[in-house]
Amino acid sequence: MRVRILCRLPAQGYSGGRLATITMAEGLAMAGADVDILTDAVPEMYEEFRPFSRVRLRTTDLRNLSPWADRSIDVVVIIPAVNDYYCHGEFLRHAIECRARVVLINFESPNWFNAVSPFKRDPRGWLGWEIVSERADMIVSISDEGRKWAREFYTRAPRHCLFEYCHPGINSVLADQVPEPAERKKQIVFLTRLSPHKGYDMLAPLLGAGLGGYTLVINRTLEQGPDGAFEKWRSQFEAEGITLDLRTNISSAEKFALFKESALNYFPTRFEGYGLPPLEAGYCLCPTACSDLPVLREVGGEAYTYADPTKPDEMRNAIAEALEREIILREEHPRLAGIARIEEYGTRTMRLFEKMS
Repeated sequence: MRVRILCRLPAQGYSGGRLATITMAEGLAMAGADVDILTDAVPEMYEEFRPFSRVRLRTTDLRNLSPWADRSIDVVVIIPAVNDYYCHGEFLRHAIECRARVVLINFESPNWFNAVSPFKRDPRGWLGWEIVSERADMIVSISDEGRKWAREFYTRAPRHCLFEYCHPGINSVLADQVPEPAERKKQIVFLTRLSPHKGYDMLAPLLGAGLGGYTLVINRTLEQGPDGAFEKWRSQFEAEGITLDLRTNISSAEKFALFKESALNYFPTRFEGYGLPPLEAGYCLCPTACSDLPVLREVGGEAYTYADPTKPDEMRNAIAEALEREIILREEHPRLAGIARIEEYGTRTMRLFEKMS
């Protein structure tokens, strides 16, 4: 099977959706597909895959893909972006020119986002996604929860269009290369973006939770956000004996090392289309205390603990429970690892694409 993936990729910085895109491409190649990616930049994230990459990543002008037309391609996968009107139409035109099956990857739809998140978004930001959906042979959501909302949103999809879902995996090859520490530290990991729905301001539950002697490692991605978003908390944490360690844009290798040496992953998001950090943490046997969202329960099952981060007492109980969850997490690990491994992600995706043949 020949698969072409069309997407814009950031040269620098982190994007969960773009990371999942590269992971999907490499997984498909591991499963036996012939895969290339047409994009506008080589992202620094790709360097983490390069040592074992089987994918041809090519940079080009995404406003004119005619020079790349190839009728031997079986499937064109279109990776959309919110509020990005740059090239959705050209992506779709190229897929039609290649006479390939059209697959739209659905990270989240606005009806779902606005029903769950207290911070609303203009549905017009998804206009490009809707345009692609009108000619899609398959719309693949990254969770079953997302698929339910996608069916309601993409009302102009053709009758033959299949609505499917596939849980993304992680860069398990890299994770497996990170050595296991002799023992875990009294350390909590919080990976976040300075977007309101990501819960970067939901730190109150960590206070009054009996975490004296712990270090809270907060990593934020490079992006615009409120100055001093975390520094204002430092004195409060220090008063309880908690050390605040602020980092920016760590590598995936550093991230996996943190998960392997830490006692807890804290994930107080207000909305997620999937939630990669809890899965990455679980793969590294690091417990997660997270928001009680159906999409997180879908993957996490009994491996994570859940609470409403706007109710500090409830989240403190979830944190305490997660810190005692090692036995349950080890029991759940084979299931989580099956979702997380990159080669199994590729196999799942290949099986979906074969439904269109």
